Amino acid sequence: MPSGKGGRRFIAHVGSRQTGLVDGSSLFFIRKKKTGDYHYEMNSDRWLEWLNDDVFPNMHGGVLVIDRAPDHLVRTESTRPANTKMRKAEVAAWLRAHDCVPEEWEGTHWEKDKVKKELLEQAAKNRPGLRYLVQDLAKDFGISILISPVAHPELKPIEMV
Repeated sequence: MPSGKGGRRFIAHVGSRQTGLVDGSSLFFIRKKKTGDYHYEMNSDRWLEWLNDDVFPNMHGGVLVIDRAPDHLVRTESTRPANTKMRKAEVAAWLRAHDCVPEEWEGTHWEKDKVKKELLEQAAKNRPGLRYLVQDLAKDFGISILISPVAHPELKPIEMV
């Protein structure tokens, strides 16, 4: 196929220096979109499904090193912080769901009386720790996740290919 014609190929695999490529853990597809950005077709849902179905069952423990691609670092619902894009009612619901309503607010109409800025300040005081979907999935298989630091491509073997 001539360069620049047709769908681009996407290939992913998992391996180690000691054991080589992990049998049965490859992912290959021809992208439908011709844009330079593959994230339209390789997203968090597809990546987690691949890990669950093909990678983790074949790894038999160990460590998976991942980079900081947005689809790799999707937070669990319980650790997503409240943010300014939320409506006031959503921030109030977040505070209740995370048990972050101060005692002095209880018994009042704080959801209506407080402004959104006050609710967000309270949420910021109670920001949950980071936890990613991939960590929870890996835990089910006895696998540890190591997240590579920002701006260190020399730590990613694929960058050497």
